[in-house]
Amino acid sequence: MPKERQTELSLRKLLPIWFTVISVALWPAIIQAQVATKTPPTPFPTTTSAQEEPLSTESNWHRALERGFFTVGIRYNHHPYSWLDIRGNVTGFDADILRSVAALWELAVKFEPVTRHTATEMLHSGEVDFIAGGQPLFAHQLAEVSFSQPYHLDAVQIFVQTEAPWQSIEELIGHNVGVKSVSEAEDFIREWIRRNNFAFQFQPKGTLDLGLKALLMGELDATLGLRSEFSQLEMEPGQIRPLEEQFGEIPIAFALPRSDSILKDVINHSLQQLTANGRMRELHAIYFPSFPHDRELIPRYVDVHEDAAFNPPAAITFPEHFALPRLRETETLRVILVDQRTAPLQQLSSQIAAALAERCNLTMEITVLDALTAQETLQRGKADLLVGIEPRWAHSAVLDFTQPYLKQGLILMTREADRYEQMTDLPSPITLYLPAEDPISQSQIEGLLEPYEIELAGVQVVTSPFIINSLLGNPEVDAILGNSAILAPLLQQNGQALKVMKDGADVLWFTNSYLSLATPKNDVAFFQAIELAVQELRREQAFTDLMRPFVPSQLPETSTREVYWPGSLDSPANCKTDDA
Repeated sequence: MPKERQTELSLRKLLPIWFTVISVALWPAIIQAQVATKTPPTPFPTTTSAQEEPLSTESNWHRALERGFFTVGIRYNHHPYSWLDIRGNVTGFDADILRSVAALWELAVKFEPVTRHTATEMLHSGEVDFIAGGQPLFAHQLAEVSFSQPYHLDAVQIFVQTEAPWQSIEELIGHNVGVKSVSEAEDFIREWIRRNNFAFQFQPKGTLDLGLKALLMGELDATLGLRSEFSQLEMEPGQIRPLEEQFGEIPIAFALPRSDSILKDVINHSLQQLTANGRMRELHAIYFPSFPHDRELIPRYVDVHEDAAFNPPAAITFPEHFALPRLRETETLRVILVDQRTAPLQQLSSQIAAALAERCNLTMEITVLDALTAQETLQRGKADLLVGIEPRWAHSAVLDFTQPYLKQGLILMTREADRYEQMTDLPSPITLYLPAEDPISQSQIEGLLEPYEIELAGVQVVTSPFIINSLLGNPEVDAILGNSAILAPLLQQNGQALKVMKDGADVLWFTNSYLSLATPKNDVAFFQAIELAVQELRREQAFTDLMRPFVPSQLPETSTREVYWPGSLDSPANCKTDDA
């Protein structure tokens, strides 16, 4: 076994000891009093796993293929995600998703009952291929398991009596608050308290029903729990109400063996397919009719429809050298900026890389390469991180893509004064301006306009700094067609004079793709560290500031959904050292 891998595995033994000692020592004081401000969380974990797991090259995906079915550990009493109906069949949101996933691969699915306490053990022992049933994605679990893309966001709500004066969470400081004991809500609140400077007097209750009864009897000032669980209860109308303010969202995902990159890709690819064909929206409407469906939660890679672009490999692979041990020795993050062809996006990639390096107190080496060369360089171990890469399933065998940070695609803008509301209002034939930085072929444009029965009269190419004034000053040209990443900064400056065309009620994206970060395939600890680092930058508003030029109000879906893993691996240690 390589020296770096031995170092990484040996460090895993330290995490459960450290986490247990800190938790036991601090928790009683935390829940009874205000919490001191913590040192900002360090995104790079100093250990990588709670057990010394073998780096197996066999995937649970291959086992499922041999058997003809997935074996899934799932809770039998967790409405609305999974439960046993009166006929003894497993039903619920997760159960139906999994049946749909299995059908994509012409497999069946076999459900095995698990509990909060047995699920991880059954996963490690091989009794189940992965875990489902409203499984929350908590950062402290990353030492033991990996997670699929989140496919649903639950939330922690707090209820009070209708006539109570409380309007915000902060007003309940020091008051008696009930929480369902041994629950996801309780886990979330523990992590939430660690990040904030105040707490409550908690009264654990066995069930939400008991908490609501105690609230109505005046024994509690408030009670909290998961939004999905409250929606399943029969509550007396007019007696209690939820606070508008929520504690926060909990991403729901499937828990997988930590290094099983093949199974993870299969599940993620399937979730994207179910999003593309509308199945996820359909199931959401059945099980969460009161909550709007979040279309941007599961990003769809541009090649998700191309079956040939995604073929699960025959064996799990690992990088020759893991990144974290080298980072601790050299204190240098080797970054490749993928050439974006446009100055605003290139600047954004550079700023993201600099923010990550600063967040981790690392120096940075930067190289700018085209996408293919960048991928090959990372694969050879000559770089640690790609910034500004378009995630594609065709590249998933060698890259792990983080949650995308920017959505981009072709949009069409007209003058506000022309008062066009829909694509069907546009003139035919139509004359267009195109940004010179990213020109589009005439045949491609004609293909985009054809469904709307609009003929193309002609195009004129103008550099982006002048394209807005050109449109506003030339009534002979009807609209601008171009990439949102180029046009969005211009739209920010001229929002009152321009309008983005819609197809029905929604802004029309003729095409869409994403920009993401990427790490070497199956360097799990480093991948998780990068994801956590980006989340911390989002919490600190640094990421929001960088993205602001690309998110004008006229393009509400330019940014991808911000998803946080509750309970990031906080540590006062520097992210490149081993002393937690």
